[in-house]
Amino acid sequence: MCGARIGLVSFDSLGDSLIYLMIAENLRLNGFDVSLYGNVSYQLRSWVPQLRILPLPLRNELITELEQYDLAIVSPPQYLRNDLSQEKLEEYKRRWVLICQRAPDCWKYDHSGRLQKSLSADVYQKLGALPRCGGAIRYRLFG
Repeated sequence: MCGARIGLVSFDSLGDSLIYLMIAENLRLNGFDVSLYGNVSYQLRSWVPQLRILPLPLRNELITELEQYDLAIVSPPQYLRNDLSQEKLEEYKRRWVLICQRAPDCWKYDHSGRLQKSLSADVYQKLGALPRCGGAIRYRLFG
């Protein structure tokens, strides 16, 4: 383990959930302590016993639940998208790295400065580019 704790929130469709299972496994294989949240993923948890998979927290519990992680990578659940005002978007993108298949550019936010101040140098360094990875994940080259 690299010491960095990551909370990953999946959008709840079967296709997205399978993609997020792969993301979670990739993070785990790269030494991160990752927890995946998603109702569909939770139903599939017996297929991937090496992953910590939890059901999506209720709306009033999500922010508190994700505060335990060094970094939260979130595809906002439908209950957040239903009333996603500009004010709420600003709050969420400053809390979490927001990702989605077709996320608009306004979802991008560089968390590097905030995390560099709040995490140990070792943990911050091991996060690498993750604090800057927000936005659309469709047709994105990862390297």
